[in-house]
Amino acid sequence: MPRETITTAQTNKDHINVGDYVRSFDFAPYHKTITGESACFIEGIVTEIIDQHGYSNYKITVLKRVFTGIEEDNFNLCKIVPVNGTPTSMGRTTCFVEKI
Repeated sequence: MPRETITTAQTNKDHINVGDYVRSFDFAPYHKTITGESACFIEGIVTEIIDQHGYSNYKITVLKRVFTGIEEDNFNLCKIVPVNGTPTSMGRTTCFVEKI
């Protein structure tokens, strides 16, 4: 069974579900921007929430990819990213995905 990774401080507005359109930042929380050369993210639809290595992850069908501020047209159509609140190896918790 997956470990609980959604923090209790997360509001219902922030809770991400299957079917939600989301933006996942590559280098958050340091570069959580959508314009300029620091902008690196994907946008798409959450198709599943899966268990991988004991943690919950969003499976996202990617519809848009921006890297260094430039929208790309050649990208993987599926991306697996950690559910917000998942512990990182650097002692933080993930906060890379937001509902848009």
